[in-house]
Amino acid sequence: MKAHKEELNIKRACQTLKVSKSGFYEFLKRKPSKRKKENQLLKEEIEAIFHEHHGRYGTVMITNVLQQKGIFVNRKHVGKLLHELGPYAKGSTYKYKYHNRKQPSLTHLTFLIKRLKRQIKIKFG
Repeated sequence: MKAHKEELNIKRACQTLKVSKSGFYEFLKRKPSKRKKENQLLKEEIEAIFHEHHGRYGTVMITNVLQQKGIFVNRKHVGKLLHELGPYAKGSTYKYKYHNRKQPSLTHLTFLIKRLKRQIKIKFG
C-alpha cells in the first residue's frame, strides 16, 4: 500500500485491508525498531564474514567468529538472517532438498495398473 500511495485511493485501500487511516499514516511515520536496526547491522557483519571466508562458512562457523568478536548471538538467529540474505555455504545441501516437493506418486499409479490387469485377467481369462 505504501508503494502505491500515489495511485490508490487511501480511504478505499484502508477499508479493503481493514486498517484505519490514522493507523496507516502512523505506520508511514514509524521509525525502524531497535531489533530491526540490530538485525540490519548483524546482517552486514554476517555477510562480511561469509565473503571474507569465500562462502565456506555456515551458521555454526559464522556464530563462532561473531563470538570471538564479542557479539553473542544464537546460531539459529544467524541462520535465519543468513537465509534472508540468500547466500549458501559451499557444499551445503540446503538448496538441494527435494523431499518436500509435491510430485505425483508413481507407486499409486503402478498399484492401480496392476489392479486393473488382475481384473482384466479375471474377466477375460
